[in-house]
This record gives sequence, structure tokens and C-alpha cells, in this order.
Amino acid sequence: MELHNLPIESWRNFTQSPQFNGQFLNEILPQYLQNCRWFGSKSTKIRRYNAEVIIPIDYDPQLYYILIIEVIYETANTENYLLILGKVAEAESLAEKAQIARLQTLNGNFYLIDALYDTEFRKLLFNLIITQAQIAQPDGVLGFDRGKLLEQLQTTDASVSRILNAEQSNTTLVYNEAYYLKIYRKLFRDANPDYELTHFLSEHSTFRNCPPYAGSFSWFRHNSYEVTLGLMQGKIENRGDAWNYMLGAVQQYFEYLEQNNIAVSKLDSVKLYQPVKRKKLSELMVNCMGENTIKNVQKLALRTAEMHIALFKEKYTRRFVPKAFNTDYKAWLLNRLIYQFDRRYQLIEDNLHKLSGNSLDYAREFLSLKQHIKDKILNFHSSQLYSMRIRIHGDYHLGQVIMDDNDFYILDFEGEPESTIRDRKVKQPPIKDVAGMFRSFHYAIYATIFSAESQLKLPEEILFEAGEKYYAALVGLFLEKYLETAFEHGLDIGYHHEIDFLLRYHILEKGIYELGYEMNSRPDWLIIPLKGVLQIIKDDLKNE
Repeated sequence: MELHNLPIESWRNFTQSPQFNGQFLNEILPQYLQNCRWFGSKSTKIRRYNAEVIIPIDYDPQLYYILIIEVIYETANTENYLLILGKVAEAESLAEKAQIARLQTLNGNFYLIDALYDTEFRKLLFNLIITQAQIAQPDGVLGFDRGKLLEQLQTTDASVSRILNAEQSNTTLVYNEAYYLKIYRKLFRDANPDYELTHFLSEHSTFRNCPPYAGSFSWFRHNSYEVTLGLMQGKIENRGDAWNYMLGAVQQYFEYLEQNNIAVSKLDSVKLYQPVKRKKLSELMVNCMGENTIKNVQKLALRTAEMHIALFKEKYTRRFVPKAFNTDYKAWLLNRLIYQFDRRYQLIEDNLHKLSGNSLDYAREFLSLKQHIKDKILNFHSSQLYSMRIRIHGDYHLGQVIMDDNDFYILDFEGEPESTIRDRKVKQPPIKDVAGMFRSFHYAIYATIFSAESQLKLPEEILFEAGEKYYAALVGLFLEKYLETAFEHGLDIGYHHEIDFLLRYHILEKGIYELGYEMNSRPDWLIIPLKGVLQIIKDDLKNE
């Protein structure tokens, strides 16, 4: 990216200058954001950019500016993004994506940069959290908070830091290879749910299977909303996420079938979405699945239940107090899901020409069942549900879980990417998280089948049949452990009929949600959510 030259009178008065409100906001900033991976609206027509909030961080001789940029689209919708500006004399050691413009001042020439790439700013940011600094502004306060994990640390403890390069939607700073500070790029006019749940679970519950809260910083506007800007957590040493682990487990399952020439008809036929005890599985099924996989699925179910139990127990904090089902929740859920279904249905109908083979057959069957699917969605009778709704993870899948040699740890409580901040905070049945994990199991099975790297030799129809039997067993084992733990500790999820209804309902919801991504990004994989949706609808039709 070619850098603009930006002549200004002084850095100290930069954000009040005509150049800031003119050339910077109108030319330099738009070009820079279009090259940032975390800026999510590159293809949307933008009317203008405003610096909605400007917060100087002035620790002489260091001066930085925290900007909350309001992006106003031609549709009149708006989004807010975080950018922190700094200046340096030399930029050769910085990544190209850190450089925004060349500053020409009366005191010399500098580079305008994203300050997160500046070692000195990263150290300052850490120290502000350690000291729980409060930077007052005319219309609010930039507040820093320190968690229990950092209580014994001193300001000098931030000597080594770096930027984690793996992320797209946020920017994460790593301190001393012990703490991760996630900087939220896209902002909400409310506390980020990732912060809320991490802080609550770590500081106010006994749940220990998520990264511990270390600190945060937020913008608090007087008598109005707060905006979470960053969340710091302790590092958990791990060997990767549960998604990659499950891919390996599925691969081993299929290879075992191939190597031992096992007929699919000999495998257990576990009833789908029904709990099953380990001792009820045949020796053959256990050998195919692997004892270690079975134990890990049960352990993951245990940690999932423990997370929900911790969130259910809070009876005093408004954000976390459990709520009963009511007509308001029903209206919110149905309006949201019917709208999403209609959009997905139209998307598939308009793109049938991109599909072939099984994907095309399943898509046509899906389209033919439109009214049955809508009837299933609308058949949500909140007056017949007696369990409680709580704050949940909201985007729970294998990729949100990391593993060490003995356990699982749950990450990233931001919620569904397509949802508004209000929707992410709606209290929902904990079974919805379980449904999300089950959909993730299903994905792992078919991702293995469709992967060229798996080198499986069995015919695809055999893999499909064997995969569905594996899926039913995984789900049954998980559900058995989850329900056992939930009932033992008083988690109010209802009894079996209600649990079964909510599980199937939210698996349908998750499947519908997934249709959009697959149709737009990987049409060959559309069959995965289509199978999930059709399983639910066909079961209903059988029972009519």
C-alpha cells in the first residue's frame, strides 16, 4: 500500500486539525481500513467516516489517540471500529500493515502508525491495566481493570510483547508468553459478551475450564453505554483445539473400519439424540470409536455442563439471573428464525445451478419441505416449557475449545457473528449450546469424508452410513454425561420430553444458520447442514 503524505502543524493538536477532519478521515483512513483484515465491510458502499470518540493517552513524552471510528453506510446503517494512533520516527522494523501515513510536521517527519504495533505502547497498555488507571474525558472515562490473576504483578512485568498474527476479526497482544490481550476491533455500544462471561466465570464462579480473567479496558460514556475495548486473559498451555482432535478421531474410526473390513450393518444403531451409556455400546463399537475418544467426549460433556451450572447459579446480577420462558422470548426467537430461514431458502433456490450430485438432491428435498420446516419453527409453545433460560456461550463448537493432555477449556464468548449485541445477550436454553456442539461433531465427520487428505478408500455412501452411526453414538455419549451432571447439580433444563424438544429445535436452528455460510463459501459442503436440517424434519414426519 502506497503511503500518503500528511502535513500537520503538530502531533499534539493533530485530532483538532483540519487535516485530520479532511485528508485523514476522507482519504487516508478509508484506504487503510480496506487493507485491514479485521475491517469487515470492504464490499459495502460507505457514505462517510466519523471519529465518534477521540481519547488521548498522554504520558509525556508519549502521546497516543484511541479512536472509535463510526462507519456510516449508504443504507444508513452504522458500525464502530477501534483504531489506536501513534507516531514513530522510523518504521522499517514495523509490519507494512502497521503503517498508515507519512506525517510531515514542523518538528520533523514521522510515520503515523497503528499503535498496537509499537512496543512502547503495548508496554504502556499493560501498565495501565496493572495500575487500574482511569483516564477522565469531558464526556466519559477510559477505565482499566485488573483481575485477580494480575494482583501480584508489577508494572515492570510487561517487558516482552508481540502481536499474534493468526486472527482476523480482532487483534491479540501476547505479553511474556503468559497473557493474551484481545483488542476488539468491531465495537458494540454495550459491554462485550466475551468480557462479561469471562469476567463472571473467572472472578465470580468456581468454573476453571476457561482462560482466567486478567484485566480489561473500556470506554464509559457518562450516563450512557459502555464499550469494551480489550480483554486480557491468562494463557492456557494446550496442544490445539478440539476441532483438530475430533478430525483425527474421525479419521481413526474410518481407518479402523477399512483395515478390519467391518460391515456397517454390524455397528451399533444408537437412537439419534438419545443418551446412551458407555456400557450399552458393543465391544465392536467401542473398538471402532476408541476408548480414548469416548472418554474425551464424556469429559467435554462434563465441562459443558459445569459451565452452564456456573452460569445458572447466579441469582443476584441482572445480566446473569436465570429467566423463565415467556411470550416475549417466543416472539424474539420466531421472528429471528423465520427471517433467517426465508433468506436461506431464497439463497438456495437462487443458486441451485451451482450444485450437483447429492448436494443438489438434498437441496431440492429441502426446498420441497418448506412448509414443514416453517411449521416446525412456529411450533414453539413457550407456555409448555418449564425450564429456565440463562446466559450461554452462544457460538459453541469444537473450534471454541482447546485441549491439554488431560482436559478441555472453553474460549471466545462473543456469540454468533451475525447476531446483534442485544441478541447475543438474550438468555436462552443451555441446550442450545449442546446443539451447537452436536452440529460441530457432524461437521467433523463430513469434513473428514470430503477431505482429499483423508485418503479413505470406502465408497462415499458407506462412509455416509458409517459416519451417521458414529455421530449418533458420539451424541448419545455426550448427552448421557451432560444430563447426568446437570441433574445432579440442579441445572434446570427440564425433563426428557422438554430437553428432546429444545435439542431438536436448536439443531434445526443451527442447521439453518449454517446454510448461508456454506451456500456462499463452500457449495460442495452444503450437504452437511442440509442433512442436519432434513434429519430433524424427517423424524417429525415419521412421528405424525
